[in-house]
Amino acid sequence: MTTSDLAKMHLERPLNNNLTINERKAVKELKSLDNVIIKPADKGGNIVLLNRDMYIDMCMAHLSDVSNYSVLPSDPTEMYIKDFEALLTIALEQKIINMEEFKYLLPHKHPTVATLYCLPKVHKSVTTPPGRPIISGNNCLTERASKFVNEILHPYITDLPSYIQDTKSTLLILEGLQVPPYTLLASLDVVQ
Repeated sequence: MTTSDLAKMHLERPLNNNLTINERKAVKELKSLDNVIIKPADKGGNIVLLNRDMYIDMCMAHLSDVSNYSVLPSDPTEMYIKDFEALLTIALEQKIINMEEFKYLLPHKHPTVATLYCLPKVHKSVTTPPGRPIISGNNCLTERASKFVNEILHPYITDLPSYIQDTKSTLLILEGLQVPPYTLLASLDVVQ
C-alpha cells in the first residue's frame, strides 16, 4: 500500500445533520430513557425501539449458544498483542510489509475487547424479533489489520464474476437474463 492509501484509511467523513431541531430533541429524549434501546433494523433501514430487557434477552440468546460462544477464563488480549506484534515483525523482516505499514498495523496502546450487539430482525417478527449478532471491533487488536486486508482484497473481490453486491444488483442481473422454460432458480439463506 502507498502512503496515500494509508492516509485515506484514517479519514473520517464529516457528519451531516439531516434532522430538524424537533427531531433531534425527540431523539435525545428517547436516548435518555434507561429502559429503551435504540438500534437500526437488520434490514430495511428502519429504526427500532426495544425494551431493554427484551434486547438483553435477544443478545443472551446468542451468547448462551455454546456451539458458537464460550466463556474465556481470562482476557487473552496481552498474549494476542505479543503474538500479533511477532507476526508483524516477521512480515517486516521478510519485506511482506514496509516500515510505514508495520507502524500502521501495530495495535493501539490499549486495544478494547470486541463487543457483541444485535440488530433486530423485524422482518422476521415485529413483536419479538430475533437478533442478528454483530461483533464490533472498533479499536480492537486487529481493527487496523482488518482495514488493511480489506483495502487490498476489495478490488479483487469486486472483479470476481460471482460477486454480487446486494439484492438490487441481483435483480438488475436477473432482469437482463433470458431464462429458458423449466429452469429452476434457487436462493440460499445463511442461518446461524
